[in-house]
Amino acid sequence: MSEVVDLDILRPPPKKVVLAGKEIDVSFVPCAITFKVDELVRKIYGFDMEEAQKGGEVTNEVFGLTLELCATFCENQHPDMTLAWFKANTDPAQINSLSTLITETLQRSYAGAEAYQGN
Repeated sequence: MSEVVDLDILRPPPKKVVLAGKEIDVSFVPCAITFKVDELVRKIYGFDMEEAQKGGEVTNEVFGLTLELCATFCENQHPDMTLAWFKANTDPAQINSLSTLITETLQRSYAGAEAYQGN
């Protein structure tokens, strides 16, 4: 008799958001984009957030990276959700909320991988 290891149990239940009528599953970060998402999150959080809230060049850089993060994540599920799409169809509050969910999902996936390796 062979042993079956069910790796599907490691995947979290779906968590979906709706943005401009499009449903996006934010429960996990697919391998295809994990490293790009991680790179963008690190760049964003590498900035002084107090400085970023003052407006000006730093704010523009952080917001541009945040838009790129959202586009990178969503394009994987919806190829039409490009950077240009985000600029035309979303507002800063939506971008902030979505980027927070993406960041939390990335952090959860890393924590889950570490916990699984520990078992």
